[in-house]
Amino acid sequence: MLMLTVSVEDTIKLIEVENGGSYQAIRDGVGGCFDCVHIPSLGVDMWLHDEGKILEMPMNAFGTALWVSQYGMSDFIAGNIVITGGVDKMGETLGLTTEQAIQVIELAKQTVDTIVNDKVVKTIIPDQKETN
Repeated sequence: MLMLTVSVEDTIKLIEVENGGSYQAIRDGVGGCFDCVHIPSLGVDMWLHDEGKILEMPMNAFGTALWVSQYGMSDFIAGNIVITGGVDKMGETLGLTTEQAIQVIELAKQTVDTIVNDKVVKTIIPDQKETN
């Protein structure tokens, strides 16, 4: 099962976890108990520390950009995140497909720094299409 971890320093790691090991891998990746946010446009799930803000963890710029791309500038993501491939019909966590992993990594490359409320936030820039 493939997962991506994205640190608050924007380090992205692709990890492979044995089947049945997703709970511990997610817990280790975020540094504790976790919550899940679905990212519909990519068909993936973003896992984050459920007390990241209470523990005053640093903002995760890429996680925040994913949040903003789906739900608007309504919140930010604190702490390291883990990206998985959604769930199956039984609600079990799926690993990323190779295509999903590439899509998330490419999306990370398309981010640019923007100043929002005196903080640098990564914002996702949509593909620019040429018009003739």
